Formats: sequence, C-alpha cells, structure tokens
Amino acid sequence: MDSLKGYERITLLFGKPLPILKTTQQVLLNNNGSIRAVNESGLIIIQTKKLKGNMREVARINTRVLPPTIEFALEEIPEI
Repeated sequence: MDSLKGYERITLLFGKPLPILKTTQQVLLNNNGSIRAVNESGLIIIQTKKLKGNMREVARINTRVLPPTIEFALEEIPEI
C-alpha cells in the first residue's frame, strides 16, 4: 500500500456494508481516520495485524477473477 495519491478516501462505518467497485481506487478508513483497507479496482487489501519488525499480515480479496479468491499474506511495511 505504497503511494495512495489519486485514491478516493471513504470512512467505512461499523455495521454499514459498502459495495465493492471494480472501476475505482479507494482507501477505506475507520472512524478514527486510520487506513484499514484499500480497494484497487476490485482487489481489496485489508490490514489485519501488525507483526514484530516491519511486517504486517494482510488479507487480499480478488473480485477481478471468477470465482473470487481470498488469501492471507505477509507484507513489508514501507518506511516513511
């Protein structure tokens, strides 16, 4: 989730479903304004857990393929 310039920022409230758009790039924020997920034209990357060091666990949901897929992965947190 490197550069997020040009992404639409949306606050996703608890208990309120949001349609998954396959034609836009969105940053999904929680009520506190922290980034929790990114929708990259139908590829949703959800931050699930920060690990020791500079790694985090993410869930990737790909709605671009049939059937849609989900995977858990580790990714490096970019240094600012």
